[in-house]
Parts: sequence; structure tokens; C-alpha cells
Amino acid sequence: NPSGYALHYGTPMNVSADEMTVEIEAEVELDVTNVAYGKSAYQVSTAYGGEPSRAVDGNGKQHWNHGSCTHTGWTYNPWWYANLGGPHRVDSVMIFDRADYGRLHRGDGAIVGVSNHECWEDGDCETHVNVTVCLTITSEDEVDNGQYMGDCAEGTIGKYLFVYIRGSNYYMNFAEVIAMGLEMANGTTP
Repeated sequence: NPSGYALHYGTPMNVSADEMTVEIEAEVELDVTNVAYGKSAYQVSTAYGGEPSRAVDGNGKQHWNHGSCTHTGWTYNPWWYANLGGPHRVDSVMIFDRADYGRLHRGDGAIVGVSNHECWEDGDCETHVNVTVCLTITSEDEVDNGQYMGDCAEGTIGKYLFVYIRGSNYYMNFAEVIAMGLEMANGTTP
């Protein structure tokens, strides 16, 4: 039973000695979790005490006075990212915008994605080179009260989870980002 998943073998298992045919039916249960929770987080700048770690602390309260929101300084194309600590398969993402002043949908919309390299360092986040975009936030994408959810392309694997707003000068602040997925052993899919 390798770490992270369990195999359950069921019927049928038919072996024909004269044809040497084997049929095995297996059911796989994977332990999908929030792979961003508690990871190291960074952002372009920090304003008003809105540390980047607040986005991965498990506190999804969406009001500033709860001490749960990130906050960058006023900057062009603000970004935030979490280092997942190694390759992870990411199936879906969810982000909780700040309810009392959040505007992740402004400009061209915030982007939530996964990459195997620090794409904000070389501008690849903006051009989507080597990046899987799981969610582009527009005002129409709201699931519930400033919460947005998106599915990543099947088989998305990356070391970094990022959020950025492109196309103008903005503050960026939000309460929580969740990435549901699996830790990969040596970058392989179970």
C-alpha cells in the first residue's frame, strides 16, 4: 500500500491456463487533499500586515478584521504563490476573495494556476508558457459569496500554485486558496 493511495482488488479474476489470459478488476481510492495547506507562500509585496501565508492557513474567513486575508502593495500585475514542496497533481482550485473589499475579477481577471517553475520571475505567468491555468476569475465565475472554483486540466502536475492579476495596477488581497490534489512520488501519477 504505497503512501497516498490504497488498492482494493475485487472480482472477477479469471485465469485460463490454455490461453494464459488474466483479467483483473481493481478499484483505486486516492486520498485527495488540499495540497497547498500550510505550504510556504510568497507575494510581490506585503501591505497592511496581509502576509502571504494567510492564504494557506485554513482560515477562509473573508473579512479583513478576521486576520485571514493577504494584501499586496499597489503594483502592476500583482502575484502570490505557494511552493508546494515538490510535484503535486492538482485537480481543482478554489479561492476565497475578500468579502469586504475583494476584487479578484477586476482588470482581465485574476488567474489561478499551477507551474513547475517560478513563472513570475521570467514573465511566463502572463504569457502562460509552461503554466496550467485552472481558473480565470471574472464576475460571472462566482460560486458563492466571493468564492470561485475551477478544474485543472486532467493530469496537471506542478510544484507551484500561483494567483496573479494581469493587465493593470492593483492591490491583490484574498482570504484563502485551496488546491485539491495528490503529492506525487518522483513526479509520477499513482
